[in-house]
Amino acid sequence: MIRNEDNEEPQSNYSKLEEHPDGASVTSTDPGKEVNGDPSVSQLQQISTDSEKSPLHLREDTFSSPCAGDGLKILIISGITFSVAVTIALVLHIILGPKQVSPHGAVSCSNAQCSQVGIDILKKEGHAVDAAIATAICLGVARAESSGIGGGGFMLVKSKQTMEAIDFRETAPADATEDMFTADPSLAEKGGLSIAVPGELKGLYTAWKKYGKLEWEELFTPAIDLAVKGFTVTKHAEEAVEKTYEDMTEGLKSIYAPNGVKVKEGETLTRPDLGKTLTLISKNEIDEFYNGNLTDNIIYTIQASGGIMSRDDLQNYEAVSKTPLESTYNGYIVNTVPVPSGGPAFMSIINILEGYNFTDSDRNKPLTYHRMVEAFKYAFAQEAELGDPDYVDNATDLQNIMMSKSAAQELRNMINDDKTYPPKHYGPYFPASAHGTSHVSVIDNEDNMVSVTLSVNDLFGSKVITPDGILLNNEMRDFSWPDKEGDVVGSGLIQSKANFIAGGKRPRSSMTPVIVYNEGTHACPGLPLAVSMAAELSLVLWKFSSIYCPWE
Repeated sequence: MIRNEDNEEPQSNYSKLEEHPDGASVTSTDPGKEVNGDPSVSQLQQISTDSEKSPLHLREDTFSSPCAGDGLKILIISGITFSVAVTIALVLHIILGPKQVSPHGAVSCSNAQCSQVGIDILKKEGHAVDAAIATAICLGVARAESSGIGGGGFMLVKSKQTMEAIDFRETAPADATEDMFTADPSLAEKGGLSIAVPGELKGLYTAWKKYGKLEWEELFTPAIDLAVKGFTVTKHAEEAVEKTYEDMTEGLKSIYAPNGVKVKEGETLTRPDLGKTLTLISKNEIDEFYNGNLTDNIIYTIQASGGIMSRDDLQNYEAVSKTPLESTYNGYIVNTVPVPSGGPAFMSIINILEGYNFTDSDRNKPLTYHRMVEAFKYAFAQEAELGDPDYVDNATDLQNIMMSKSAAQELRNMINDDKTYPPKHYGPYFPASAHGTSHVSVIDNEDNMVSVTLSVNDLFGSKVITPDGILLNNEMRDFSWPDKEGDVVGSGLIQSKANFIAGGKRPRSSMTPVIVYNEGTHACPGLPLAVSMAAELSLVLWKFSSIYCPWE
């Protein structure tokens, strides 16, 4: 049993992992000193724009339920960003199981039909980006409860010449204000005000223009066919409908519960409305969405639902190309997307854990998972101070500290192998499992790699759907606002001034696409990881040594 400091009852600050039933196809220095010239943890606290909300000045009444069970349960109940138990099984299967990658490459996502779509694109000699786009559009049809063209995300692309991050996170409408949800926080959960400007199509199109080999229209054809001819309802979709039915608009109910009868696993569902919309976008490209006939219906629907988005918001939206974050772990190069994604937190975690020099023999030891969870707590407490760098002056400085090996060493020295502490010791950012998020990982036969995370935030996002079948996100919920206590309407993101709402601003995110590889070999041993952060850590810690590359 891990004891709690100050003779308190043992703490449990972790969120349960939820299964995705449809499956996936496929560390001593004194605090405050600098070490080797790198920034220290205390510098992180000094730079903070709001010291009362810094990692060492946070509320202590958040998360205080007693801990039960032995150390092995730590992994299961850890506060991991949208972690899912089935992903751990997948990772172990990839590492320890049979040969995984066929000569044309590999695609992994959370829906078997859509993974096959990606594989088919690779067989046509498409670039990994082509396959990722086709798979993402497919997920917007077959797994619309989690992602779609009404949402956004982050993409990481590795080619032989470049490594690039593309930020297509949604933005707040220009007329949004930091106190717009203060009087009624529930408005951030569903309806028109909860909708941020969608970025998925801009992001995918930006990637295609730079890396794509196949025609844009060709990437949409499989998803259009599924929408028109029908696709199989998954257990995840059935459960999503059951959980959200009472919050659904009539338009959404007419699709997923026609005449009051909710869809069930195994049934065939058609989306002719969405099929028609995707056909228009495939032929007329993304102007159809951002400055065309679809635009009018999107804005009308949002405003009729109480929202404030304008046509200008859509027309002015841009995806942003960024330099990826890069670090190392035991000889492997690790890349991920910078702030406002969850990338800095991920890098802080692996830097903390690297000093433990884990080997395969540590895999089933309770102490290993205790250390992992403690690292998560410290990293997420840091992340609470981050925000969109275009709006938060010190976001890049804070990010650099989180990337620092010496800062990680200080945090590692603070981890007690025999104790866990009250939340105030770390900061109360312990995210729960996300629901409205999908992931796509692709590697092609030229070692091009893509890791992309897509989201509409909650299951079925805002619950608002346009006449053209476009389901819209509720990403405004991921912002913070004044006078909001604790977490932001259950989203798992702690209240933070750096994350206050402003027009055109991107909310902080915990989405963390990652690519890991060894410079001395082909890229294959570092398969692109767009899975839960727990799975990403598992692959990094256990080194991918058993993954097979047929072209090596």
